[in-house]
Amino acid sequence: MDDHLCFKYRLFDVINDIGTYKDFHNLLFQGSATSYEWIIWYHKNISNLKKWSRGTRTYAVFDANKLVGVWSVEPKVLKVDQGEIKVGRCFAVGIHPDYRRHGLFVSLSKFAIQQEKELGEYEYIIGFPQKGRTVIGGHFKAGWEQVQDIEIYSCKITPKLTGLSLYHANLIRDFNEVALLQQTYNGLIETAAYKNLRWLKHPDHQYLAYSNKNAYIILKQYSNFCHIIDMEGNLTDSINLLLVVRSLAVKHGWIEINTWCADNDINREAYVKAGFICGSEFALPVNMISVRINACETLSLNLCNLNMGIEEGY
Repeated sequence: MDDHLCFKYRLFDVINDIGTYKDFHNLLFQGSATSYEWIIWYHKNISNLKKWSRGTRTYAVFDANKLVGVWSVEPKVLKVDQGEIKVGRCFAVGIHPDYRRHGLFVSLSKFAIQQEKELGEYEYIIGFPQKGRTVIGGHFKAGWEQVQDIEIYSCKITPKLTGLSLYHANLIRDFNEVALLQQTYNGLIETAAYKNLRWLKHPDHQYLAYSNKNAYIILKQYSNFCHIIDMEGNLTDSINLLLVVRSLAVKHGWIEINTWCADNDINREAYVKAGFICGSEFALPVNMISVRINACETLSLNLCNLNMGIEEGY
């Protein structure tokens, strides 16, 4: 490929060109096997819940008529110490394998960020790349800043590990019926309608959602381990839910339960008391980064719960 090729950058309509996006997405993220139903669900149905926003936007770079890179951002509301702010969550960013090492990752990122600054909808755009990946350097070159590290915690499962039975948990069928605590921490704010669509009506996978009094937990099963997508609630009820998950792990033959957890995460004490330690055999920690859109200062979070299931879209 010649470096002097003239690339074109523009807003990309994912729904109206869904076949092109699906093929390109599956080329970039080969383990996701993204379906048409998933694209409509995530880029349209979930996006439409955010009535205050113009919705999820995708920017693309083309070589003539060939799609060679994408960069997406979805609307979120983030609670911080000063109140609530509108942010975007950057996801599904990538460059065609044949077009890498030509600076397109950085140039597409800069183009998308500039477009977002002109729209002015968000205070920040946030992202969660895995630690150690080369794309982190590309983000920083495009103007992103480090917010904080988010470690991966896990609990190793043995046949003799004790827990609590499912009698201590209720299967969630409607988040409108779950007693959610008033959010007093920094983190993403989501409604019961969002949680219903996001976790209970996923088109491709079945998530497990349980509640126990004033706490709930969202799980995703893999072949030999389980990932905690989200957890919220008071300490005692959260620990009890984690002990239920330990029993489920023994029953299903999972060898590990893991979850993302920052040092300032409100759930860290619950994880530690339920036998979780830092590190994992099956997952990597992430960097939380942000880029300023309307904000004047680098994003900073105190006690938080980031609902890291936002990185678990498939």
